Amino acid sequence: ITDMPRCAKIIWRPHSNQKVKSYIIERKTLQDENWEEISVIKGRLNAEFIDLDLNDNFVYKYRVRVHTFDDIVSSPSQIVKVITKALPKSVTKITTTKPQG
Repeated sequence: ITDMPRCAKIIWRPHSNQKVKSYIIERKTLQDENWEEISVIKGRLNAEFIDLDLNDNFVYKYRVRVHTFDDIVSSPSQIVKVITKALPKSVTKITTTKPQG
């Protein structure tokens, strides 16, 4: 889910393999060369992750890997791109008046 303020929500379909132990969430930015493991979500049916404290108006890429009880790690999922919400425009041209009296 994109265009959220300073966060991103990643949702995926639970894997059909009953041996899934956890999901490995990886992230990178356009400036990064390598993927960074940012979280491990335990449980096959837990199929969402919220990434917090992100930069405003910034592009992040995410992918998910599956880790099974057999200690097998899958190939990465498709890459999804998330753009965080930009800050609102600042207020300009403010004037004040002095009360008469």
